[in-house]
Amino acid sequence: MATTTHHEERHGGVSRRSFVAGTLSVAALAALAGCGSSGGTGGSAAPTTAINVGTEGIFPPYSYQNDDGELDGFDVAVAKAVDERLDGYTFDFVQTQWDGIFAALDAGQIDTIANEVTETDERAEKYLFTETPYSWSANALVFKKGRTDIRGIRDLWGKTVDSGIAASYTVWLDEYNEENGNPITVNHTDGDVNKMFQDVLDDRADAAIDSYITGKSIIEEQGLALDMVIFTDAGNVPIYFPFRKDDLGQALKSAIDPIIEELIADGTLARISEQYLGADYTTEDSIVALAEKQQG
Repeated sequence: MATTTHHEERHGGVSRRSFVAGTLSVAALAALAGCGSSGGTGGSAAPTTAINVGTEGIFPPYSYQNDDGELDGFDVAVAKAVDERLDGYTFDFVQTQWDGIFAALDAGQIDTIANEVTETDERAEKYLFTETPYSWSANALVFKKGRTDIRGIRDLWGKTVDSGIAASYTVWLDEYNEENGNPITVNHTDGDVNKMFQDVLDDRADAAIDSYITGKSIIEEQGLALDMVIFTDAGNVPIYFPFRKDDLGQALKSAIDPIIEELIADGTLARISEQYLGADYTTEDSIVALAEKQQG
């Protein structure tokens, strides 16, 4: 089966958390009530609002079903960590196919997405995004095992590189290439990672560019004779929770923004990243540190 990375499809001071009910407008409170609130018995417990969180469940290590049949993965774990600190809400996870996940958000079937979502200009016109990303997607240069001549952008001069046509790093690579007299031969592919990796193995390309985590997983699972390094030259892509541009969406964004900062500051997100992704990918600085470690 063809494997196209979702990252290609998508890329294009700590404040204290306050109680949501104390900061929402009357309209926002009405919107929350309409989403399905349940109060405690005896009137002593504060009501909670059920928030549906869309996630694929077939996109490891970010979103998948574990051995117990429960939705799990890095993005799911981050959402659960947010939920633990979020007053007045309860997160319910809804397994949703990627090609319909934003339609589900539009229709109110889900209220946010935990599935490696990036912000694009088109999406920014339609949706709200958390102020601070909860993770960063690192790009990678993939090449044949044993090669020592490919580590960064300057090493690609005079070489052939496969890169998915829809990916943000391909846009950057094309601009870089044009500005420097086109020293790199860029094969614009459909993003099928298996095909790109096979091109490298068969010497049709010297290197391929892909998401680091996705590429690493494929190389390890298939036992491919490939190596890879984090490709910081093309930048890293921030990952966010998106919301509708309505009262509920604004309320959720306002409540979740400071929590993400808290989770970064106290190391919770780093620990979740290390558990599911094998290293800390929650800040740009942490990715740069990983890249420098690879360079020796």
